[in-house]
Amino acid sequence: MRGYSWRAMLRNAGVLVIAAPLRSAGILFVLLVLSVILGITVIGLVVLAFALWAMLPNQALVLTRERLERRTAT
Repeated sequence: MRGYSWRAMLRNAGVLVIAAPLRSAGILFVLLVLSVILGITVIGLVVLAFALWAMLPNQALVLTRERLERRTAT
């Protein structure tokens, strides 16, 4: 968690959803489909856990960086 509290992480997640609702819905849909497919196999659950652990914080940082770049450009 890198020293962040759950409250701060949930607040940041909410900001990201408000900033990019279509992208957030797309990510949710892809994750749900992959979860169902990978959840059928045991090895898929392990792969899914590591993929989510790696992908979600990265995507949150990308969205935040893009939003801040747009804000500073104007």
